[in-house]
Amino acid sequence: MSATALDSQGRERRKLVLAVSVGAALEWFDFTLFAIFALQIAVAFFPASIRERWCCATPWSWREKHVRWFFDHYLRPLAPATVYYYQLTAALVRLRRKVSLS
Repeated sequence: MSATALDSQGRERRKLVLAVSVGAALEWFDFTLFAIFALQIAVAFFPASIRERWCCATPWSWREKHVRWFFDHYLRPLAPATVYYYQLTAALVRLRRKVSLS
């Protein structure tokens, strides 16, 4: 292969890597926005049905209910050390929330 052919392949590869990187960054940006605003979107568009389905009064109690479900169902088959790590993290979050609210 000639030097110009190798150079053009390198340029094409760089374009491809750049395009894939930009696409992945946009996808993560989209996912992050949805994760941040999912609760607000649900409250704005489906307040009554969510309240009926989850039997919770406020969005924050819905979040706490999901965290409780995560601890009760998802962590059950994991190793005790992993469960302990998650419990410590949750305790730290609760402690920081109390400090920031007061």
